[in-house]
Amino acid sequence: MGLTYARLKLTNLFNRQIVEINALVDTGATFMCVTEEIALQLGFDITEVGQQMVTFADAGVLGSARRLG
Repeated sequence: MGLTYARLKLTNLFNRQIVEINALVDTGATFMCVTEEIALQLGFDITEVGQQMVTFADAGVLGSARRLG
């Protein structure tokens, strides 16, 4: 079984900035995470976002990701 990617258009509803990305599809995800670079491109102030502990698919490695909402 291979990896599945989807072309997504992300829109910041506050300032209407749009970023198109090629994203890995994770059917078991609870919420969506974006990189700091994408959050900045969308116009978010990354100092105002929280951190979320996540479990990655590769052998259950724990890490943290920025959460925008």
